[in-house]
Amino acid sequence: MHISEVDTYLASRLIDVGETPFGLRINKVGDSGTVSVSNCDIEQAFGTESVDFELSSCEISSLEEADLNEYLKKPVVTSSAYELLDFLLGKFSSFDCLVEFTGIAWKIKIHEPAKY
Repeated sequence: MHISEVDTYLASRLIDVGETPFGLRINKVGDSGTVSVSNCDIEQAFGTESVDFELSSCEISSLEEADLNEYLKKPVVTSSAYELLDFLLGKFSSFDCLVEFTGIAWKIKIHEPAKY
């Protein structure tokens, strides 16, 4: 699927699994924005702390490695899974993540990212 369709895919998946968090493996396929998405089991819970991800394109381009680590340590809350996952796929070739919907935003915790 194209990465721009990920919010729709996650909403559909949420309906299928109910309100329980679910695990996904996301792999970048080439450079055209295509990704493969598959189920995976993740045993960890979200925890109570989280970080917000609502960035403009100029803010994203200025993020440094230290800033990126902030998004890997805690669950990330975002209104657009597409923006977050597209940003992460610019840094990693694949990752596992735990996903849930909070009622107003996506909560995503990244596990085991693979750098290029």
